[in-house]
Amino acid sequence: LRRRIRDDAFEPGQIHRDLLDLPWADVLTTNYDTLLERAARDSRRGYDLVLAENDLAHAGGPRIIKLHGSLRDGTGVVISEEDYRTYPQRQAAFVNTARQVFIENELCLLGFSGDDPNFLQWAGWVRDRLGGRARRIYLVGALDLPPVKRRLLEARGVAPIDLAPAVRGERADRRHTAAISQHVVPRLSRP
Repeated sequence: LRRRIRDDAFEPGQIHRDLLDLPWADVLTTNYDTLLERAARDSRRGYDLVLAENDLAHAGGPRIIKLHGSLRDGTGVVISEEDYRTYPQRQAAFVNTARQVFIENELCLLGFSGDDPNFLQWAGWVRDRLGGRARRIYLVGALDLPPVKRRLLEARGVAPIDLAPAVRGERADRRHTAAISQHVVPRLSRP
């Protein structure tokens, strides 16, 4: 995987640095690349990096929690159907941490489709326990959601914020970045 994905060939962009300067309680990511952790080196927030479950015991906050592993060390990478199926047993501490984060915080999902199997299980678990008192989960980006997918997300307690109309003139490969950098970071960074 590390040979195929040249992580070191890319540098964190301004959007990575801007996002990490926002007042997140924690950053949970399923990305394998190291862009967030490299951007965190320049952050005023002082993030602790969590690559493995045993890192949880000594990480303060805020944390960058790499739920699906990292190209940094290549261990714990969640990629196959079997990895997803066995994740709740093999990564129980991460599952519990994610559930607790879901219970205690409003969530803002960026660069995420909302259909990751682990995410769906955790969000469902929280809904089962808290019902209508569960915190909101916001899915933000140039989503281009069809009505059926929007209703499905809303039924799961996810509020889609579709910025696609605001970036219609952008090239397809730039739409998400443009939507986040022009519309999300400025609004979230306001006092």
